[in-house]
Amino acid sequence: MIWGVPAYIEILKNGNGGFQFGLVQGEIDGKVVEYPTGNRFEFTWDGGDENDSASGSGWIKVEGGPQAVGEIRIHRGDDSDFRAKRMK
Repeated sequence: MIWGVPAYIEILKNGNGGFQFGLVQGEIDGKVVEYPTGNRFEFTWDGGDENDSASGSGWIKVEGGPQAVGEIRIHRGDDSDFRAKRMK
């Protein structure tokens, strides 16, 4: 884990990726799930929260253009909503 890194989430075409926000970081494994209201990428993750091992789940949905919303959940812990903007 690198301290002072700007928050990010990266999702690769194969459904893998990673994220970090604050002191929580993890590797992502997920897939696109279709719903009547639209598709979203749902994932599980494994990583750390400060110096402790952590895991959980989450999702992200494109809202339009480069904007997305989502949630990251820590197993038996907190959850955080987020907004993201495509950087590339």
